[in-house]
Amino acid sequence: MSVPAHTRNDAHPEDSVLGSSPLTGDYYFESWAKRYFVLINAFALSPAFPSVDLSVGHNGFAPTSQFIDSEQYDFNVSPSSSLAWGLSEYTNSNFVSTDTIFTENFSSTDGHYFPYPGYIGLNQCFEQFDLPYGTNKKRTYWRKLCPGEPIDHFLAIGPLFKYLPTWDLQRKTLKLDSLTHSDYAAKLVPRAVGYSAGLINYFFRGDIDMVPDDAKGSGYVISNNADEDMNGTFELWYDNKMDERNMAWSGSLSIGKKTSGNNKSTNIAFTSPADAKEPDKFMLVFRGKMGGEENAVAGKQVEFGSDYVFLASAWPQVQSFRISVSGNEYQLTPAKKEVNLKYASIASKNLTVQSNPEKTEHYVVLPSAGYSGYIASYGVNIGYTYFGSPYYYRPGDFSNDSPYTLTDSGLYAVGNPIPVASGRRPFIIADGKLQAADISVWKESRQPGQYDYYFRYRDQSGSWVKGGSLPDSGGTHISKSVRPTFTSTTQDIPGGWITTVTMAADIVSQSQTPNSPDYIATIGADKTIHLDRNTSAISQYVAGTEGSFDDIVNTKYKYYNNWCGRSYEVRTEKSSTYKDIMSGYIDSNETKLAIGGTVIDDFSSKKEQYWSWIVYFGGKALRETISDTNPACYLYEGSQGVESKIREITLSGDTVTITSDGVPYKSFANKYSSESTGRTLKKIIDYDHTEGDKNYIVFYEYEEKNINDNSTGLSEFGFYGTETDGHFINNEEDLWIWVVQAFCLEGCPATYTKRDRTLKTHYALAYKIGDILNKIELEPAITIQNSFQSSWNTLIINWDDPSGDITYTTDAVSTETTNTSGQLITGLSTQINDKNMVYTYIVERWDTSSNSWGFDKRIIGLINIADTALPVGFRQEFEFSLPYAIFDPSIIAAIGVTR
Repeated sequence: MSVPAHTRNDAHPEDSVLGSSPLTGDYYFESWAKRYFVLINAFALSPAFPSVDLSVGHNGFAPTSQFIDSEQYDFNVSPSSSLAWGLSEYTNSNFVSTDTIFTENFSSTDGHYFPYPGYIGLNQCFEQFDLPYGTNKKRTYWRKLCPGEPIDHFLAIGPLFKYLPTWDLQRKTLKLDSLTHSDYAAKLVPRAVGYSAGLINYFFRGDIDMVPDDAKGSGYVISNNADEDMNGTFELWYDNKMDERNMAWSGSLSIGKKTSGNNKSTNIAFTSPADAKEPDKFMLVFRGKMGGEENAVAGKQVEFGSDYVFLASAWPQVQSFRISVSGNEYQLTPAKKEVNLKYASIASKNLTVQSNPEKTEHYVVLPSAGYSGYIASYGVNIGYTYFGSPYYYRPGDFSNDSPYTLTDSGLYAVGNPIPVASGRRPFIIADGKLQAADISVWKESRQPGQYDYYFRYRDQSGSWVKGGSLPDSGGTHISKSVRPTFTSTTQDIPGGWITTVTMAADIVSQSQTPNSPDYIATIGADKTIHLDRNTSAISQYVAGTEGSFDDIVNTKYKYYNNWCGRSYEVRTEKSSTYKDIMSGYIDSNETKLAIGGTVIDDFSSKKEQYWSWIVYFGGKALRETISDTNPACYLYEGSQGVESKIREITLSGDTVTITSDGVPYKSFANKYSSESTGRTLKKIIDYDHTEGDKNYIVFYEYEEKNINDNSTGLSEFGFYGTETDGHFINNEEDLWIWVVQAFCLEGCPATYTKRDRTLKTHYALAYKIGDILNKIELEPAITIQNSFQSSWNTLIINWDDPSGDITYTTDAVSTETTNTSGQLITGLSTQINDKNMVYTYIVERWDTSSNSWGFDKRIIGLINIADTALPVGFRQEFEFSLPYAIFDPSIIAAIGVTR
């Protein structure tokens, strides 16, 4: 129907015999199409699908005749390019063939008479143009502008056209060549493909399904998802265990089309046959009238036991969604589904739904207060709080057919053993037998500081059994220290003494000890979720700068005796040698998150710190009598006076000089720097698993950090004392006690602190199905950038009343900027069944106006395990879109699957 000669009564045996015209050498249309099949295939990639009316049939024909002839075109109707026309109508009225070029003047009884396309005059309907043809040649073409389908190269004009005296002779020089064939094919091939597909789709257009009756809560309904009414017999077929096909149910029904609003049947009570090979799989078949077609047939494989994902909040509020597959992706449809829920009386730290294997009964465990969003010692009662879920389902006895019973974790400490971790499914069934129940990890003291770790479970009699041992270390800790030591000697000299402090050889100490294991949860009788940590702490002497300072004070201490009028003055002189030492500390951490024998992720981070401190190597103190008014007179030591002094503090570089009567007191700057970089595991948020580590899903949070801290401040303030007694000013407290009381300070040195911190929080999902492990970085992430600078320029101390309190003011400048951006994940919950992994979480977005997190959206995710309609591991997320009146998506809720 897409070849013009076929629709215009134009027999063309020469095409199959000759292939090309012996007069012009041009290919006939079908021979040209065979030669240029690559071009034909390219045109076929853009099919034009029909929109014919398939609800009626003309002249007693089936509605499928509309694909050929829709009875819209006759010789009194202008041509059209409408897709509502039949393919033969479109081809006949818009194109010509070799023997039917402009035959509108033929007799109406002539087999080659066709009024369209007609020659209405060169300047009215056709546009003439020339194109190069061959070598040093050109060919003239007509472009069709008539009503209907426009065509650039509609006809080629022979070289004698303009020399012939009559239209009848001129018409015979018009012809079709490769360019006209190409333009014809560009229009006709897409229609041929689209109309052929439409015909095929028509025979498979029946879109039916049999689904649980959510409105009634039991039984099933048949839904008509097509756009045609259906009236006839519906049958349900199945294969029994002998591979024999049998009918399980039959009924006569009339169901409206999808857009009618009445496209579902009444309730159908149906029980799966006991001898069904696959109890949940059936073939639904329809026979009857569909639209305008009698004896139509439609079929659909249906699978009962449909899964529903549900959310359960603490209000309590429940919302269900039916899971289905259509168009190679998941469909999540809100449904009114009764869910058999119970709420735990004991709270956990996260959001958990514990379900029996049939997914018909569920226990919801929610936090009683704030949601913490992490798991630790899953299922173990620590103090008064369960870190995880304290409840789970396990078989009631040793048969696979036995009912499942809800039980608590069963953990308790007897004597020495201490529970470490439990799990969401702490039992195993093998060979139809319950081989182990209440599996958990315990530790038992071997000797002080050393423990044995092992599995513990109940046997068939209910007694506790000590199972397989677990490693008692989870990595290694290396500690290394390099530090200088000092020795001191004191030597008396006239008028005083000299103390010498000498640096001895560096002391190097190194040790290697195992890190304690970090067991998070059990996932069977021989596997755990655990963390292995390799850490190191290295402290070292880095560098030192040696110098000295003097404390020379003419204090003019006056000792006097009123009886004999004697007095004398003394001068003290003190000096010290110091070393400004720089020390360093490097702390590194490597953490492996492992499930069973698979490492899920590897995190490493490092922190380097450096700081300076002062060590005094030696000191000298002298006391010299300056004057003595009457040495012969005996002097009592209890009566003395001290003259007032002038005191100043100046700063040069990193050195503070405190001057008293022109004598310097010095102090030195304390420098500190710290840099932290790397990835750090913050927490495991939630997980679930089946059959040990065969299938599992785990969500965790980690942080990327880049932190730099630098500061400079006052270190030890030097040496201050009276008489022969001295005191080192070691810290700020001593500064107030010794310096503030001795000096009136003004213009103290500048100190500063600078911090630049960038923290990026990421959320990751890892899931394993069989031997396939996938790791996904979830889109939400948080970036916090903080910059802080502070400087202290001046300290002013006013001591107006020596007996009163000291008051002071500071001239300090501080600037801090914090930028928070990104999205926060909270309220995460997950569960696995035999078909899917399901999860949900809330995304919060940072509000810069209120500087707080606010609800943005709730996500529900599905991952395929066993549905053959989708690839294994296929993952799809949905944004919750129901109105708040039905279910508030912003509140925390646990997720589960029911049937």
